[in-house]
Order: sequence, then structure tokens, then C-alpha cells
Amino acid sequence: MPKENGKRRRRMAVKSAREEAAAVLEQWRSELDLRPVGTRAEYMAAARELGTHSRAEAIALLRSTSHCRYCKTPLDTFNCVQDHIVPVALGGSDAIENIQIICWECNNAKGNRTDYVYEGTEPRPLSPLPQRQGWWD
Repeated sequence: MPKENGKRRRRMAVKSAREEAAAVLEQWRSELDLRPVGTRAEYMAAARELGTHSRAEAIALLRSTSHCRYCKTPLDTFNCVQDHIVPVALGGSDAIENIQIICWECNNAKGNRTDYVYEGTEPRPLSPLPQRQGWWD
């Protein structure tokens, strides 16, 4: 970044340049047919309007699932998460029919996709969910 007298020189954008950049960005979005960006809370509210599941249904699903659907890792309560088959960001519901129990690593790799395929040939080694450090650490 250019400096003058040891201080950073700031560049200013004129209003017309900002408006032009906003127009180009809007054109790109319309060409790509992108969904408007929303928060996780907004997506979950819309998903719950389509359907919900109870804690008892989720526990029953966990008990009936022994291996990750993608990587075939054995599941226990320390390495599994609930995943939406059709992601809520893509219009999926929160109903039990749209929930699957998979390992957290596959859930992280899957993200907001519906076409995720595990690339490995062997099951993942059993690893518990990563621990977050507390605010006091």
C-alpha cells in the first residue's frame, strides 16, 4: 500500500465509481441467478415453517444409525452431527425426513451441497468433535 511520511495513504472512491461497481455486481448476480444472502436464523425459520422434528425423533434416528452415510465411519455420540439432506440454505425443511446423522468431518466437507461424495477409500479414523477453547483460556 502506498505510504506518505510513514502513514498509509487512503484512496477514496467517487460516488459514480461505487454506483457503477454496484450495477456491475447486480448484473453478475442476475446472470448467475444467486439467491439473496440471508442469515442462518432466517434460513432456519423458513425451514421450520416447512416442517420440524422433535428431540425424541432425532435420538431415535441416532440410535438407528451406526455408520456415516458417506465415509462409513462408525458413529457414536462424540463424533456425529445432524445434517440436512437438502440444506436449509437451498430451501430444505427441518422435518425428520430431511435429517441424517453423519460424522462431523463429512458434515463440514459437505457444506451447502447436495452432491457431496467422500473421496477416500477407507473409513475415516474415529475422531471426536473438536473442542473449543473457553473464553477463560
